[in-house]
Amino acid sequence: MFFVNYTYNIAPVEGLDVLVNTTAPTVFRVAVQTSQYAEALLRVRLGTPPRPAVHPFLFATERSRRYYFYLVRAGRVRTNGRRYLRSGRLVSSWRVLPRGGSRRVRLAIFNQARVSQFVFGNASGSRQVPGHRVTGWPLAAKQLPAILRETNAYFERRYDEEVGLQFVTLQRRVRLKEFR
Repeated sequence: MFFVNYTYNIAPVEGLDVLVNTTAPTVFRVAVQTSQYAEALLRVRLGTPPRPAVHPFLFATERSRRYYFYLVRAGRVRTNGRRYLRSGRLVSSWRVLPRGGSRRVRLAIFNQARVSQFVFGNASGSRQVPGHRVTGWPLAAKQLPAILRETNAYFERRYDEEVGLQFVTLQRRVRLKEFR
């Protein structure tokens, strides 16, 4: 899971409780709009499936190869008799959820699919299966910095439009946490 924390400055309006109380919901509304923008970016950058898998597929371990073929024999993995059939759920499982308080907004970026860490890699990029890398699945840890820069710019632009005050980031912290 990847987290982006924003702490925004409402110091120019402190003392004006009415304005502060209206600013916090506005900032959260901007965060919701930003999360929708970020999900769209994720679908474009990480949501486009690459070419079909390159054969022979390179499994991470012999154990994972045996488990995959066990699932195929058990009918729990869809194939056309020769190749895995993609359902499209993995690429559509990216989510961005805003969470906020009075002075802080957090965007949690994650993929809901259990297997996403093996296809897109974890925060350090070490869990991506070699066969998925060869096939052309992007490494999420390499794509996210550019997505986060665009998301930050969008958040600041929308804040300026909504509130009419210059957005001042006191702290912007990006924390990459392992997928779970």
